[in-house]
Amino acid sequence: MNRLEAFGNRKWVKVTLKLLYYAFFALLFGMLLRKCRYGFADMDESFYLTVPYRFARGERMLLHEWHLSQFGFFTMIPEMWVYLCLAGTTEGIYLAFRYIFTVCWSMASFFLYLRARKIHEYGARFASLFLMCFAPYGVMAFNYNTLGIIYLTNAAIFLLCARRYQNVQFVISGLFFAGAVLCCPYLAFVYLLYTLLLGIAGIRKKDPIIPMVHVSASVCWKYFTIGISILAVLFLLCLFAGTEPGLILKGLSHALNDPEHNQFSFIFKSRDYLNHLLHSNSFFLPALLTVILMAGLSRYRQRVAWFCVVCVAVLLYLRRFLQETEYQSINYTMLPLSFAGVYVAVVTRDTKTRWLAALWLVPGLLYTFCLNYSSNQGLRAIGLAATVSSTGSVLIMWLYCDELKDIYCRREKGKYLYALSFCCVTVCLLFQLRYGVFLRYQTIYWEP
Repeated sequence: MNRLEAFGNRKWVKVTLKLLYYAFFALLFGMLLRKCRYGFADMDESFYLTVPYRFARGERMLLHEWHLSQFGFFTMIPEMWVYLCLAGTTEGIYLAFRYIFTVCWSMASFFLYLRARKIHEYGARFASLFLMCFAPYGVMAFNYNTLGIIYLTNAAIFLLCARRYQNVQFVISGLFFAGAVLCCPYLAFVYLLYTLLLGIAGIRKKDPIIPMVHVSASVCWKYFTIGISILAVLFLLCLFAGTEPGLILKGLSHALNDPEHNQFSFIFKSRDYLNHLLHSNSFFLPALLTVILMAGLSRYRQRVAWFCVVCVAVLLYLRRFLQETEYQSINYTMLPLSFAGVYVAVVTRDTKTRWLAALWLVPGLLYTFCLNYSSNQGLRAIGLAATVSSTGSVLIMWLYCDELKDIYCRREKGKYLYALSFCCVTVCLLFQLRYGVFLRYQTIYWEP
């Protein structure tokens, strides 16, 4: 055990770091509550409450509303109905829902810490704070973007952190994933992709065990699918109840022809997705691929140097966004960190880290592609969707630090290399947190 590890294992150090996390979380929560009273409820924010309000008052999806994003407001209908019953009026509704959003978003962030600390304590704290200080476009409102992030993140949490009543938690995970699909319908292809991979594994008579929960993948998939089916049935019942199916299908045809979200071919949108990433930084992605290749060809003990290079590159990538006026948006702060997780997923030898990447990082990255496919916001949509993969990347980076510790701390010189990687990750995440807090408090999409 080296000095850094011995220092970190002291009881008073652990208690101090935990109290610092609680204090910073409380401070951030108070800051966000204070911000709720500032800014106009303009454009998108007013739209986000108009749709569930109409549904809560009796209008029907696809019958009275003709855009696909309306599905993302399905889970907001009960919340809106309860609010209208209690308040009895819409006066002050925008401010009220800002407070409701801030409280619920903070609870979701703290829940992320409570569950993900079973994977890694430090990683869970940083991931929780990153989620806490982020909101798509800085808008404090429930919508298909914020709900999609929370639902997909919670789907990963319940799937990977289930200890007791595991089958129930797998069902809950499926419910959250189904909610994310309502927010971004193209996410259904992610479920189909994983089902196909599991089917191929079954043909080859392999049923891998997920190490975090010690349950076979087929069992997880079965209960996960049950959860998806429950919400799907509820959604279809609400959609078709008391309405002629022909009218619903007619409304769906109008929604698919929305001029604001033109439909393009898969090849076109794939090329568009890559163009956005390369346009964001024409140097970073080729450099990352080069680093991954060099790390794969180098000796295992040399990979700590490449890991530190990736951490520095993430900081430079982030600063590039903040130095140009065109990219002054909080959405972009969540994108660079995802690539660090990709690097670790490629070079790691730890089974637990690989499964975390497969069930958290990869769905998050696929979410960035799916949201870009359904959105006309380009890199902004990719960046906000990267929130899911970034929170997973934080956990993956810390697990990789532990993996390096097990390798390098056997030798005296290796202890310094581990300390270097530990410091690089810490500095990288602290700068990421600093930028996120600043932009969350100072900016909003339509109010520079």
